[in-house]
Amino acid sequence: MLIRYLLPVAALCCLTTLPSLASAQIAVGLEPYDEALVAARFRSFGNTGGGEIYVGVGDLGASANRQEINRTWTDGDFPFTFTLDRVADELRVDVDGQTLTFPNFSAEIASKTSGNYTYDDLNILQIDVAQRDAGSTVQIIGLTQNGQLLGDFIPDANGFFTWTSQGGCVVLPDEGTLSGVLRIAGPFGNSQELSRVQLTAGVRESDGLDCATAPAPPADDPTAISDGSSTSAQSVPLLSQFHLIWLVLITALLIGRAR
Repeated sequence: MLIRYLLPVAALCCLTTLPSLASAQIAVGLEPYDEALVAARFRSFGNTGGGEIYVGVGDLGASANRQEINRTWTDGDFPFTFTLDRVADELRVDVDGQTLTFPNFSAEIASKTSGNYTYDDLNILQIDVAQRDAGSTVQIIGLTQNGQLLGDFIPDANGFFTWTSQGGCVVLPDEGTLSGVLRIAGPFGNSQELSRVQLTAGVRESDGLDCATAPAPPADDPTAISDGSSTSAQSVPLLSQFHLIWLVLITALLIGRAR
């Protein structure tokens, strides 16, 4: 008879525990990594004549590594997406309806970086926001990773915000997408890089993981990081196993007394 009462409690254990993401390492601040593989950059908010949007592989400071497009920035909010499309083998950035693509990115990773890594080795995501023009505003609002909310990215009093997530391998589906709103307001000076935003995915070997054999993310984990890296939106156990064991014992004790 006791089993009949305990089965619903045992079922509660399964229903209330989501995939644990405790192994991901999430930090506000710069974390060193071995190599950047893909990136997008928003820059030149003062419309100084250089390209305002970059997308490419490796070091975006090298012109051969990127595609760029001109845009006339104004004060305001600009929805954007950064997409890694494995089917089309291209990187895409869309800013408020203006699209820039970087084709054949898998081959470009091999030729424009050290050649030691491929798309499948991605295991670190870094988001940099620099707001260094006096009196200016540069922010990312409502950033999502494959639909899961990561939050707002607002520079500190020194004009910087760097957010790094690493641990496990970045297991992206055919389309891995970062989406959000770029919020900017001047004044901006003549520097093209003093204030900017960069989204970077790369490789850090020091976590000791073998990405070729790393487990895939759980089916109900929508994040692009295999063990789920996000800030406010990451999945966590709703009830710990410890508490559930006590719940079962207390339930059994109450049923015993009731009889």
